[in-house]
Amino acid sequence: MRTLSLSTAFLVASVGICSSAGASLTLVDGGPASPPAGTSTAFRAFGTFNNPTGGAARLEAAGQTTVQGAIGGGTGWWSGSVTRSWELSWDNSAGTATFALYATTDWTGAAAMTMSQVPAFGAGNTLVGIDFGVRLASTTFSTSATCAFSDVQFNDGGGFVGVSTADSSYTVSGSFLTSNYHALVGPLGNFTLRGKSTFSGSVSTSADFSYFYVEGRQGIPAPGALAILGLGGLIGHRRRR
Repeated sequence: MRTLSLSTAFLVASVGICSSAGASLTLVDGGPASPPAGTSTAFRAFGTFNNPTGGAARLEAAGQTTVQGAIGGGTGWWSGSVTRSWELSWDNSAGTATFALYATTDWTGAAAMTMSQVPAFGAGNTLVGIDFGVRLASTTFSTSATCAFSDVQFNDGGGFVGVSTADSSYTVSGSFLTSNYHALVGPLGNFTLRGKSTFSGSVSTSADFSYFYVEGRQGIPAPGALAILGLGGLIGHRRRR
């Protein structure tokens, strides 16, 4: 996989920028790359196909104990190629990530599972991006699994807009894993990211076989990236005049 520096990730702002109309925070496709060097996990939300000792979903955060979803992983909640919707919210003032999963395909009704975490940030770090991916829980599995992200949307307060660059179907086997990094560009504030996920293929029901994840990455924006943010704000101001 190609690795981008954090400053380079911001330079691809011309590729797949997704933002709410009139709002200042955008989600920028970083290309087919792993998360940039110099970043680390702030929080990671999982949807797990089958995890008999845990939940059908979980939320990890730096410096915190993992929170398991209320529905057991052995219940087959993701079985039968069913599509479930999920929502990941970031409260910037409280520093809290909340992961909610719905039995429906369109975020309607009460959430079937809701988990919240307050991640620990390194000195000078802030939330800099979101990574989408699918992995096998072990490199020893010989079968394959497929998981699809669809209808991914981003809302920083100006309304939900589609993030088409995050809509992908992945098939993993052996030690293969995926990574689809998107940078957060602009003044960080509250936002909600939501989408739909579907497991299919020859997935196993005997272990924590495969899972999708939506991961918040923390880091210190490079000076070049900050300059680009300032330029983007200036352009946006001129367009609004």
